[in-house]
Formats: sequence, structure tokens, C-alpha cells
Amino acid sequence: MALGQPAFTIGFPNIDVQGLAPKYTDGKVSSLSGIRDDANEFQISVPVQPGNSGGPLTDAGGNVIGIIVARLNDYAALKRMKAIPQNVNYAVKTVPLVTLIRQAGIQAKVQFTSVAEQKDSAVKRVEQAAVLILVSE
Repeated sequence: MALGQPAFTIGFPNIDVQGLAPKYTDGKVSSLSGIRDDANEFQISVPVQPGNSGGPLTDAGGNVIGIIVARLNDYAALKRMKAIPQNVNYAVKTVPLVTLIRQAGIQAKVQFTSVAEQKDSAVKRVEQAAVLILVSE
């Protein structure tokens, strides 16, 4: 992973307004660390909304490089910095995620595919793997 590398996500943001169809957004890796230089996260310019959290952050080849977890809070930033942030979002990197999964006793295999090995487009493969999970109260 490198600074400035293209990345994208497919998720289900704001389903009450935007509907149930998966949504694609793309951007770049803005920083190799997250809030307060957290080395377990990326800062990304990929636009995310409520409903993208928990979805995959993938590289251009469709390899999962992180999981969408947060966006900088507009209100808090305005109050503190007197400015509204634009596309300041975060994803947990796959390495600490895989470590956590393994500590839970779940077998996890990390395997990246090269662009030459792909039969379908990366977007199509990620779209087919992404699912909406609704939790009722």
C-alpha cells in the first residue's frame, strides 16, 4: 500500500434515501495512518456515508486493504477548526483486522490477486461479495 494509491468501496449508504442497490465510490489513500497517526488505519478520500461502515476498502485490483470505519465529524471539526472537512474518512487496515480474527480462533487467509489473474472487473467482483445486513430492533 502506498500514499496516493487508488482505492474504492461498495456499500449501502443511507438506504432510506438512496435505496437498497449497492453504491460505488472511489478516491485515494490520503495517509498511511489514521486519526492521531493511528498506524492501524488509513485516511482515505473515498467518500463514505452512514451505511458504508463495515464495508470493504479495496485497491484497484479488488483486493481488500481495509474496512471502512469512520469519517471526520463535520460538526466537531467546524466547532474545533472553524472549517468543514472534505472527504476525510478512515478504514482499518487488513493486518490488524486479520490478527483480531485469528485471536478469536477463526482461520483467516490473506491472498492478493494480480490484475492479470482477474477474470471479471474488480468492481464487479467486490459488488458480488458485498452484502447488506439489516438489524431490526
